[in-house]
Amino acid sequence: MSRTAVHYKKLSAHARASKLPSGVLAYMMGTHSMRIGWCFCRSLGRMRTHFIIISIVLLLLAGVSLTFLLPNNEDGGILRQLRHRSNASLPLPDPEDSFTIIMQTYNRTDVLLRLLNHYQAVPHLQCIIIVWNNPGEPPPRKLWDALGPHPVPVFFKEQSVNRMRNRLHPHPEIKTDGSGVNDI
Repeated sequence: MSRTAVHYKKLSAHARASKLPSGVLAYMMGTHSMRIGWCFCRSLGRMRTHFIIISIVLLLLAGVSLTFLLPNNEDGGILRQLRHRSNASLPLPDPEDSFTIIMQTYNRTDVLLRLLNHYQAVPHLQCIIIVWNNPGEPPPRKLWDALGPHPVPVFFKEQSVNRMRNRLHPHPEIKTDGSGVNDI
């Protein structure tokens, strides 16, 4: 009996005892009969592919079902009225116990909108004044108003010249004793 045949008998007995699939046996043999091994790997690949496809389909179905829970555009008028009522009922903080934020910005609209959204939750904030230093560009006032209800009023001050000292001008909207200055 050749050495390969003896080796094959030992491996096949071991594979049967440990219930290994035939593809592993062919791999352990190191012979040219890799067809069995490839069949085994192909079936694993198919299982992985099916799993990925099913996962993607389930995620898409969940997204579509959650989309139906969003309000329609037709309800926009009703939502706007509800937001306006809720904003009108909120009292402004006492000027003695509150502060004003003055933010100077130039060409950073995305960061400005994120910060404005963040500052809406700050307690004791009476108002936010934006010193808009983009002389040739209008401020994002309409975009900010379209984003929804805002408990803290935001005032945009357009400047004709881009200067660092624009933020230091006295603004009539400042009614508080304290103020914070940010540069964006």
